[in-house]
Amino acid sequence: MILIADSGSTKTDWIFCSKEKDIIKKVSTAGLNPMVQKAEFVKEVISNAFADELLSKDVRIIQYFGAGCSSDERKKIVQDILTMIFPKAEIYVGHDMQAAVIATCGDDAGIACILGTGSNAVLYDGEKIVRPKGVLGTGYILGDEGSGAYIGRRLLRDFLYRRMPENIYQHFEGKLQLTTSDILLNVYQRPNPNTYMASFTKEISEYKETAYMKSLLQDVFEEFFELNITQFADYQNYPIHFIGSIATHFETELRAVATSKNLKVGEIIQKPIDNIVQYFLERQ
Repeated sequence: MILIADSGSTKTDWIFCSKEKDIIKKVSTAGLNPMVQKAEFVKEVISNAFADELLSKDVRIIQYFGAGCSSDERKKIVQDILTMIFPKAEIYVGHDMQAAVIATCGDDAGIACILGTGSNAVLYDGEKIVRPKGVLGTGYILGDEGSGAYIGRRLLRDFLYRRMPENIYQHFEGKLQLTTSDILLNVYQRPNPNTYMASFTKEISEYKETAYMKSLLQDVFEEFFELNITQFADYQNYPIHFIGSIATHFETELRAVATSKNLKVGEIIQKPIDNIVQYFLERQ
C-alpha cells in the first residue's frame, strides 16, 4: 500500500492507495510544519491519527511533502516520526514546494507558487528545481509575502493602529470581539501565530469590494511578485502556477496584478493532493 501526504501549516491531506492504484481512504489532520512547531506536536498529530489505523500496517511506501521540510534536519524530524508509526514503509520526505511543482507543472517547465497560510515559489525547468538569486521561503516573520499570515498581519496591524475604515474596525471589534490583549497573546505567546493571523483572511470576503480591501490585496500580491517571482531569470517566459487557499479565494485579484505586470498565470488549484496522487500512481 502507498501513502501520499501533502501538508501545509493549517491542514494535512493523507491518501492511502492500493498497489492496484485504487484510492482506499482519505484522512485529514492538523497542519504540520517543523519550522514553527515542536517535534512533540508533530508526533502527537501523526500518532493520534494513525497509531491504531489498521491500514498503517500495510503501508510499504510513503511520499510525504510538507511545509517547513526544506532542511535535512527538519526532514529527519518528520521521517523519524513516520518510521515509528509505519515501521515497514520506505519513506520519502520532501518540501511542499516539490508537491507544488508536481501538482501544477508535472513534467513541464514553469514557476510553481504556494499562496496559503504561508507563501513560496520555485522555478522548474522541466528537469530540476532551479534556485533563485536570493533566499525564498523565509517564513512568516521575514517573508511569506501574499500569504494568509501576511494578509492577516496587515489587517491586525491596521486594526491596532486604527488605520482601517470605521465600519471594518467595528466589525473586528464587535462581531469578532477582538482586543489588543487577545492579539498580542495569540501572536507572541501562543503556538502557531502564523495560522492565527491567517484566520482573519476569511473576514475579507464581506468587504472585498471596498477600496481598503482592494488596495490591501493589490499591495500584498504586488509584493509577492516583486520579491519572489522576479528572483528567477527569464521569469516572464514561464507560466506561473499557484496552489493554496489564498490563491483560489482571491484569484481575480491575483490575476489582475499579474496581468498588470505582463505575467502569465497558469493553473490555480486549492489542494494539490489529488494531482500528486495521480502523478505517482501513473508512475508505479
